[in-house]
Amino acid sequence: MTSTSPPHRGPKPYPAAWDRASEIRVLRAPAGDWTKVAAWRLDLARHGWKLVQLSSDDREITAVFGKTRHGSSS
Repeated sequence: MTSTSPPHRGPKPYPAAWDRASEIRVLRAPAGDWTKVAAWRLDLARHGWKLVQLSSDDREITAVFGKTRHGSSS
């Protein structure tokens, strides 16, 4: 599986409020490589992660996965 993007890579592709309520993973792949997204979704779903946002442009696909934090009131 591809690793999460480095934290210094520009603005987060999701609202800052999500960080307070959930654990977030951002995965990126080259544009057109949709098979990686399908593999990520299957693999992460086994561990309780859900695909919460998906976007693409001419350069890359960005998939945002979230998992509710234990003990979160949200």
